[in-house]
Amino acid sequence: MKTAILILSLFVLTNCTFLVTTFEIGGAATTAGSTTTAVEVAQALDTAKTAGDVVSYNETGKTLTDHIISFLTEKDCNLVRKLKSDGDFCKAYLPRMDTTDRIRVFQIIEGIRPVNGRMGPKTRQAYWNYQHGVKEWDQKLYLKFPLTVEEVKEYQEKNELESVGTIGPKTIKALIKYYEEIKNGS
Repeated sequence: MKTAILILSLFVLTNCTFLVTTFEIGGAATTAGSTTTAVEVAQALDTAKTAGDVVSYNETGKTLTDHIISFLTEKDCNLVRKLKSDGDFCKAYLPRMDTTDRIRVFQIIEGIRPVNGRMGPKTRQAYWNYQHGVKEWDQKLYLKFPLTVEEVKEYQEKNELESVGTIGPKTIKALIKYYEEIKNGS
């Protein structure tokens, strides 16, 4: 289903003028008494999309079409990156490393010990490998772990740990065990 929506979105977003111009040539697009032709409507839509793409690209580095494809594929898609040969068109989102809990989860997945929640040399190297395509990031695995304070508290309560909302030594041990269960397919 997502593939069909993706193809339809790409077609509609990139080929409005072509589609309506084709109908106009056949005379099917104009309405009786209408002074605005379908071609003019399509050109206005195309101009609006182009303006939207320029604003979007300046703000986010991605076009509107890139955002739609990213949403549908749950990956980071960027045509300009591909055209500049800076990487693949779509790649998995890298984890945010903005809290010690997120860093700890990343370290657990990477098998980095001790899991201290700081960006030391081993953590930086592991993250760099994903940034530069040396290894492919498994976003789905990462999202199985608690990443927010609420998720951490819920995980702690579910596993009969003290609900403090941060990943401490006991929670780290439980998460390492959880990771090994996932890895072994249990």
